[in-house]
Amino acid sequence: MDHGGNGRRVPRRIALILVLVVVAAACDDAVVGDRGESPAPGSTSDERSDGSASGDAEPVARAYGAGGTGPAAEACETDGTRVGEVDAIAGAGTFLLGGGRYGSMSVPPGATVKPYDCQRVLIGGMVSLGDGSTLAGVTVQSDTDWALLLEGENIEVRNNVVNGGAVEAVRIGGDASDVTLVGNTLDGGRDHHVVKVDGTAESGSPDNIVIRNNRFTKEYYDDSSEDLLQLEGHNQVEITENTFSTNPRGEDGIDVKQGIEGALIQRNHFEGSDIAAECLLVQGGFAENIVRDNFFEDCNAVSLGAHPEERLEPWWRFEGNRLENSTLRVRRSRNAEIVGVEMVGGTLQLGLGGHDDTPRELRLTRNRFVGVTIDNNLTRGYTCADNVLERPAGDSLACTGTDTAQP
Repeated sequence: MDHGGNGRRVPRRIALILVLVVVAAACDDAVVGDRGESPAPGSTSDERSDGSASGDAEPVARAYGAGGTGPAAEACETDGTRVGEVDAIAGAGTFLLGGGRYGSMSVPPGATVKPYDCQRVLIGGMVSLGDGSTLAGVTVQSDTDWALLLEGENIEVRNNVVNGGAVEAVRIGGDASDVTLVGNTLDGGRDHHVVKVDGTAESGSPDNIVIRNNRFTKEYYDDSSEDLLQLEGHNQVEITENTFSTNPRGEDGIDVKQGIEGALIQRNHFEGSDIAAECLLVQGGFAENIVRDNFFEDCNAVSLGAHPEERLEPWWRFEGNRLENSTLRVRRSRNAEIVGVEMVGGTLQLGLGGHDDTPRELRLTRNRFVGVTIDNNLTRGYTCADNVLERPAGDSLACTGTDTAQP
């Protein structure tokens, strides 16, 4: 037993308490590191205590993309009204469908529809949902224009498989608001997109849309086209913890077009090796878009900025993201920011040469670029400060406070 400085023996019980306190404090520190909190901008998991970097970059310990999705992720339920046909679903309440195949369905306002005791339920037609309704734990498979049509308020679509849709698998449009799309496996959109948030109609703009923990692919149709997810004319959209992959015959992972408010795109995983065009394309003139703490892997391009023919100069912030073997393309914009990014391999392209397609007043701060090729088409009008460049190739960057390590 240790003794105190005054030579008195520390009682066994007090010593045990002190040990437990120290152990608890250490565990608490470890838990904080596992909570998925972002490191300070520009910091990485292999920094030395003095803040300098050593060796090749290692993957940041952070969770990206979707977890469990589809009916297997939905809790089984027997407490509700058990029904054997969709016509029996009327009014508010919980309705539990017995296992089997059903036709098109309109979920009435205030109703929740899910399988009885996790039995397999297949909806072979379009499903529309009324205000305050929920669809959970089923498979929807339809070649109608949309497999799911969401145009109401306070709607939740949870832990389903949705396949099909000649136009889109899921359309969120009209005056839709407070809509949550969570835990679904989504594939389809033969002529256009897997999911579209569409505010281009005169009826209004979707508002407060949450798209979380879904898996997006485009394999259901052999001749599918366009994007996994497209936003246009939207208000307040959050796209978090999704996985975007497998769009070999289409275009982009996410295409953010003109928006009224903007989008938060956070903690998603973009598996770009089988996405035909760009993993992410952020455009628009009025939208303020924040792209934060995502993982872009093997992407042909992550493209930030408007097409020059639109004559727009959007603002966006690209913060705390990790890119591996991908191209980060910075296009026409104003006052955009790239901060706290870790990029390993690939190309950093600032503006497109030979076009009026360059960023104005771009800020690159507190980033770490490892083995990145620089394609710099800017001669002025940008700020580059407090970055780390390890083994860069290609063009130079006019930077201050930046540590450059050559091969």
